[in-house]
Amino acid sequence: MGDQLEDFVQSNREKFEDKHSAENLWERIESDLDQNTSVGTNTWWKVAAVIFLVSTMALTVDRFTAEEETQIVNEYHQDFSQAEAFYTSLIEEKRNEILAYDSELVASFSNDLTELDDMYAELKRVFEVQLADEKLIGAMISNLQLRIQILNRQLEILENINKTQNETSINI
Repeated sequence: MGDQLEDFVQSNREKFEDKHSAENLWERIESDLDQNTSVGTNTWWKVAAVIFLVSTMALTVDRFTAEEETQIVNEYHQDFSQAEAFYTSLIEEKRNEILAYDSELVASFSNDLTELDDMYAELKRVFEVQLADEKLIGAMISNLQLRIQILNRQLEILENINKTQNETSINI
């Protein structure tokens, strides 16, 4: 069997050593490869892969950002709710103290606070739409603090009037 192969190679040696085919071998291989691969198809697959990766990353980032924003909004809402509860309880306490006085000024004092109450109600409506606006929260807390200051000042006035009336009644 080995002899037959050797005889075949010897008799066809010229075909095996064809210089023309050896010189252009790599060029022919390259041209065959170019013909077999479709550039358009590969390009579309690459573009599709890039679009898929970019959109996946964008959705992932968006999801984490949305979760962080929700968490921040919840923290603002909780903090504000606690502050609002504190201030409104103080306001209610001060109003009850003012109502305990028997004076004509109590009615006019109530009118002053009604305007601030209306402004606060409007701020509250806006707050329900724009939960995480720091300026809005600051304005609402300032309104509550202003109401407490006004109530404290009204209490001082009523106490001074009451004290003056008591002194005049004692002197008589």
